[in-house]
Amino acid sequence: MFPRLLAPLVTGLVLAAGCSATTPPASPAASTPTAPATPSPTVTALKVGDCTANPEAGTGTSGPLQALPCSKPHAYEVFAILEISDAELPQPDELTARATKECLPAFTAYVGVESEYSRYSSIYLAPDATTWQDPTERRITCLAGAADGGLVGSVKSDTAIFPALGECTARQDVSPLEVVVLPCTGKHSYEVYAEKKLTSTTAPSGEALTKLVTSVCDKGFTTFVGTTAAKSKYEYTYFIADAALWPKVKDHRLVCSVGSPQGGITGSLKGAKK
Repeated sequence: MFPRLLAPLVTGLVLAAGCSATTPPASPAASTPTAPATPSPTVTALKVGDCTANPEAGTGTSGPLQALPCSKPHAYEVFAILEISDAELPQPDELTARATKECLPAFTAYVGVESEYSRYSSIYLAPDATTWQDPTERRITCLAGAADGGLVGSVKSDTAIFPALGECTARQDVSPLEVVVLPCTGKHSYEVYAEKKLTSTTAPSGEALTKLVTSVCDKGFTTFVGTTAAKSKYEYTYFIADAALWPKVKDHRLVCSVGSPQGGITGSLKGAKK
């Protein structure tokens, strides 16, 4: 099997820092799937709902890609399996076309949102000349997750884009889908201290957004840190989807975090009073 990346266009989301909005970062361009340099692992043992390591890390041809408990750190989760009925191994571009046509809609059904509006990437595993010799390997395996690994829990019905309450992150001057969640016990830049789920059918803007940020982020900052944002050495940032993306994404939260773009923060800022 060879893993290939399905990389649809990831559009921008609003990221605002402090009390003023900043320009959304440029969106990464979609790229053509390419074969990794590692040997193709066998995947017969995997089924929908199984979690596993990053296939690009290499397992060699001597053993299968093993299923891992989704409750433990992993990289990807199988969300669809497509059987190949062709008498001969299809060309790579044919496999890519089928994976694009069938894996991506299956991703939407499984995760709950289109892949371009998800924090998870989508890859697929397809047979090469060696693994094609085994009839049980004649399948396309669609997986969702993150190449860097460290995921805990299932991607099924997980439509969140922004970090969760209590999570710490690296720098935030990147696309929201590229924000890296880090252990709060280690060095990080920001910590999520408040969030509010919105039920409106349209994104708040103008005065409504200002009032929302003031009531959730600004007041929450004082409660969490122990001093006002105006007097603190730290800033607060917030994430929220913009009006254009509101109908397409399903993470309708205002998410507030406290920290510094310089990073180097260790531990929680709760009660820091500075």
